[in-house]
Amino acid sequence: MALRYDLRNISHNFEANPEPTNSIILYSMVVGISEITEKNWQEFYTRSTFSDHIYGAETPFIIEDIYEHVGLITNATKFSRVSFLANLYRGWKRDIPFKDMPKTKEDGKGLYRCCLKLKDLEKSEVVK
Repeated sequence: MALRYDLRNISHNFEANPEPTNSIILYSMVVGISEITEKNWQEFYTRSTFSDHIYGAETPFIIEDIYEHVGLITNATKFSRVSFLANLYRGWKRDIPFKDMPKTKEDGKGLYRCCLKLKDLEKSEVVK
């Protein structure tokens, strides 16, 4: 399905600097928020920066850019907060080589505890 968007309801002049607008439109698919409103613009930014932090990327816009795009509508699939986090975890887990994870506390110190928590998370109903 092609990504469609509607910019008619935003007050920001996106033609002057289209980069944040293009990035925000694409990020709507990542964060699972298809319409930026007065109520959810902060959630959009939070999900964007959290996702980028997990993957080690740099967010291509600032929080003011999100607020300037209140009214933007896309046809991206919507995710609840729990679904967003579960999708993020599944993607992260897929991209990490678990075979290289430490087997004992001495091998990886704090990383060992992280691996145990991930194994517990795998068993939870939220991630399945």
